[in-house]
This record gives sequence, C-alpha cells and structure tokens, in this order.
Amino acid sequence: MKFLIYSKNSPKFYYLIFYNRIAKIYYVYLLFTKIPLLLKIFIKLNFIKSGFSALKIFLEVSILTSWLIIS
Repeated sequence: MKFLIYSKNSPKFYYLIFYNRIAKIYYVYLLFTKIPLLLKIFIKLNFIKSGFSALKIFLEVSILTSWLIIS
C-alpha cells in the first residue's frame, strides 16, 4: 500500500487518511502549481499512460506530505 511508509512513522496519520478522506481534498489546492510542470515532463518523455498513474501517485504523496506538515 502507498500509505505504509507514512504509517510506520505515525499510526495516527494512517488513521486520518482512511477516516478523513474528504478532509484531504482541502489540501489539493496547494498542488495546482506543480501539476502542469509534471504533465509537460510526462508528455515530453512519451509516458502518457504511466505518466497519469505517476501523477496520481504524486498527488497522493503530496497530500500525505501536507497532512504530515499540518499534524
């Protein structure tokens, strides 16, 4: 699971992600500056399919990181 790395450091954090899924949407606005740059890189490398899955992982990791900073 993607969240395993974070759960080792903080079990409460793991709990927050799973039980407050709606709350993490609030932090997505922080990421809007990074998304266009990533898309450019993925299109440039011709990894469009894997690019979008990597973008999804990047979004989740960034949201998790913002949770860590706040909590």
